[in-house]
Amino acid sequence: MPIKYGALLPHCPLLIPAIGKENIKLLETTIEAYKQVILKLKEKDISTVIVISPHGNKDEKKIIINESLKYDIRFSEFGDLSTKLSIASDLKLSQKIKDNQSLEKLFSFSDNNNLDYGSGVISYLLASDLNHLNFLNFNTSLKNLENNFEVGKSISHLIKKYEKNIAIIASGDMSHCLNKNSPGGYSAKGAKFDSQVKEIINKDEDIKENILAINENLIKKANECGLKTLMFVLGVIDEYSYQAKVLNYQDNLGIGYLSASFENLQEK
Repeated sequence: MPIKYGALLPHCPLLIPAIGKENIKLLETTIEAYKQVILKLKEKDISTVIVISPHGNKDEKKIIINESLKYDIRFSEFGDLSTKLSIASDLKLSQKIKDNQSLEKLFSFSDNNNLDYGSGVISYLLASDLNHLNFLNFNTSLKNLENNFEVGKSISHLIKKYEKNIAIIASGDMSHCLNKNSPGGYSAKGAKFDSQVKEIINKDEDIKENILAINENLIKKANECGLKTLMFVLGVIDEYSYQAKVLNYQDNLGIGYLSASFENLQEK
C-alpha cells in the first residue's frame, strides 16, 4: 500500500512524564501537535511507523536500519529508571529492503534493541496511545542533506508495494542556540534559521530545493539536528503530492521544537 502520512516531530525528553514532571506543562503546544499526529495515524489506519533519528549509530555513507526483533525504550540516561516500554519492529519491511540488491550501497543494518532517545521519545509517545503499531528505526547518514534525500527517495517504490499502511516520521529539533540558556549558547542566527524552515514548510512549495538553498553557515550556526531527517522523509514522499503545514513551534526552552505534518498524500 502507498505511504499514507508523514511528519516531523521534536524529541525533547521532557515530553516523557517521568522526566518532564511539573515542567511538562511548558510543552503543552508540542503535546497538542503530537495528539494531532496520533489522530492522523488512527485516521489513516497506520500499521507501521518508520522513525528516522539524527542520533544513535552513524555510518559515514549509509542510512542504518535497526533490524532488532523488538525495540526496548528506556530513559535511564535522563535519570528516569521507571519508564519502560517494548515495541514490535517490522522485520518483514526491513528484510525487503535488505534483500533488494540495488539498495546495498545505501543502507547498512544493525541489531540493537535499545533505541536512542531521538527514536525513543517519539516511539514511546505514539506507542503509548496506539499499542498495535509496529516500528522500524532508521538513523541518518553523516553525508550531506541531498544524500539523505536521495536515499529516502530510493526506497519509495519498495514501500509503495508493501501490504501495510505506513507513516514516516522525522525526529529532529531545530536550533539549539535561541537564548543564553540554550544548550549551544546564544546565536542570533538560531532564530533566523528556525524562521526560514517554518516559512519553507508553510509555503508548501519546492520544499526540498528551498531547504537546500539555506545558507550552510546559517545551518552550522543554528546547531540543529532536524534537517537530515526531514530531507530523508521528503525523499520518501517525493513521488507523492501532499499538503505540508506547521502544526506547532515553540522556543521557550531555548531549543526550537518544530512539529509539522505532510498530509493528503497522493501518488503522482
